[in-house]
Amino acid sequence: MAAMGYASPFMEYRLLTPPKMLSDQSPDLLADLADDTQCYDFGLNPAFTGSASAITVLNTLFLSSHLGIRLPRVASAFVFSGAFAYPPFYNPNQTRIPAVHSEHDPKVAVASIRRFAVEASGQCHQVESLRHIHGDLRLTPDETRDDALKRIVQFDREGTLTLPSALASGN
Repeated sequence: MAAMGYASPFMEYRLLTPPKMLSDQSPDLLADLADDTQCYDFGLNPAFTGSASAITVLNTLFLSSHLGIRLPRVASAFVFSGAFAYPPFYNPNQTRIPAVHSEHDPKVAVASIRRFAVEASGQCHQVESLRHIHGDLRLTPDETRDDALKRIVQFDREGTLTLPSALASGN
């Protein structure tokens, strides 16, 4: 991505923030979110509501106002096998989201990202591929990494997604 002129931060979810590093109001704000996850059945592993990088990206982008966090403008966030567990707290912003998922993903159920794509229509562009591998930027194992990167850059620059011919024809 750097060779194509992009600054690309990647979420690191293996390093948890110790509670003593959180603001004083954080426990109450986080409790609201934890309570909310009990109201919905997305087939989402409860441990993923605060971890896993694609989920953390969506949580950071769309819960920031609820949590009192001011973010810089983010043009696009590429979400592979992600989910958003807090629909009532969704707060639209300018970030475009191409989301790739598979209904056969063994780690994160597709229901939550489908709901998010409906709620954030025009902002989130959901692409599903039965052959997508969890967390992979490629839509299928046959798609080259370079082609996947070109698709991502095209989306960011033009707001359109070009799908590999096998997916475009419904296969």
